[in-house]
Amino acid sequence: MKNLSKTFSLKNIKSIFSKGKVKHYLHQLVTLDASPSQIAISVAFGVFIGLLLPMGLQTIVILPIAGLFEFNIVLAVTASLISNPITMIPLYYTAVKIGEFITGITISWSRFEIFFENPSWSNLLSFGNDGLAVFFSGSSLMGLTAAILTYFLILFLVKELRNRRIMKSTSS
Repeated sequence: MKNLSKTFSLKNIKSIFSKGKVKHYLHQLVTLDASPSQIAISVAFGVFIGLLLPMGLQTIVILPIAGLFEFNIVLAVTASLISNPITMIPLYYTAVKIGEFITGITISWSRFEIFFENPSWSNLLSFGNDGLAVFFSGSSLMGLTAAILTYFLILFLVKELRNRRIMKSTSS
């Protein structure tokens, strides 16, 4: 158990986002053998699925669709990790609040506590039609909005960083 607490320590989490690691990941992204739009759509698709579907279903859905549309599967699966055990509660809560606003249906928080204690497909289905309508309408809007923003952000980022690499290599 002691090793697990070291794995999830704040120091280790901070090291994932250290300047050197971020530069490394950006370099990997920029040097992919794919067009900027192909990279952006792959990441945006992963974000959309990551916000739309509960954890556990995301990869199962991403693999065939990404293969069919020739998205970068690794980028899509990685981007779907936007929802994970750390972000699950705030993301699902936000999706429900958006869904309640859209549908006009209110879901009691006690029903969600059961789901968060054991996030399974059967517990999700126990919400019934109203609960599923609330969750999926909220997560759909949240996922679509985030995917559109992600697409343009990644497209700009990849183009900009590739241009900088070209300018840097021609000036050397």
